[in-house]
Amino acid sequence: MSLETELGVKLFSREKRGVRLTQAGICFLEHAYDMIEQYKKMKDSMARFATACSEVINLASIPVMIQYHLTEIISEFRMLYPNISFNLIEAESESVMMSLRKAERDFAIVRTDYLEQEQYNIRPLVEDRLVALVSEKHPLAQRTSVSLGELRKERFILPTTQSDLYRICVNACAGAGFMPNIVYAISGKPEITQRFVRKGDAITIAMEKVMSFNLLDGCRILPISEQIISTTALVWPKTAKLRPVCKVFENYLALHIQI
Repeated sequence: MSLETELGVKLFSREKRGVRLTQAGICFLEHAYDMIEQYKKMKDSMARFATACSEVINLASIPVMIQYHLTEIISEFRMLYPNISFNLIEAESESVMMSLRKAERDFAIVRTDYLEQEQYNIRPLVEDRLVALVSEKHPLAQRTSVSLGELRKERFILPTTQSDLYRICVNACAGAGFMPNIVYAISGKPEITQRFVRKGDAITIAMEKVMSFNLLDGCRILPISEQIISTTALVWPKTAKLRPVCKVFENYLALHIQI
C-alpha cells in the first residue's frame, strides 16, 4: 500500500477470492525484475573493483610457519581484515634474506642469530632451543638429556648450508670441540629428516618446537645440556618505509605475540 501511495497507482486488485495484479501492477513487475537484474550487475562490477583494490602483503619465511603456528596467526589476521591478502613463500634463510634485500618482500621471517641487527627492524615471534633427535633404538634414547660432546662420533643429518640453522648446529658442535660428520644435508621438511633418523641411519640436532610438531613414532627427542636458544622474528629493513597495510600487520603481531 505504501508503494501504491508513492507511485499514485493501484498495483493490486483486492477481491474476496484473493489478490491479483492490475495492469499497472503487471507493468511495474517488469520494471522490478529489470531493477533487480541491474542491481545484481552493479554488485558484480563493484566486487571486481573491491578485489582489485585489496592490499597485498609480500612475506618470505624460513620453513617454520606450520611448526610455529604462524599460519593460524595470519588466518586470524585475515578474518579481521578480509581485504588484505598475502603472497607467501617459504625458502632457506639465504634466499629469504636475498628477496628482502631486493625489496621483493615486505617482510621476512628468519632466525636472528646471524642477522645484521643494526640494519633491520626486528619483531620477535618465537624462541626455540636446540635438541638432539635419535632413533628409539639408539643407545642414548633412554637418557633424559645429552651433551653435544657425547655426539662427536655420530653421523649427522643437518640442514643445507643455505640455512642459518646449519650455522647454528655446526657452531654448536665446534664449541663442543668437534666438527659433525654430515651424511645427509636436507632442506626444509622435518619429516624427511625424521624418517632417516627413525631408521637409525643418522641423528640430527634441530629446534625442539620444529621437531616435536607431528613427531614420527620411533623418534626420540633429547634435550641438550648446553642451552642453545634461537629467536625467530619478523624483520624488515630500517631503510624501508612500511606501507600502511604492513604497519597494520606488524602492529597486530606486536599485540598478539609476546615472548
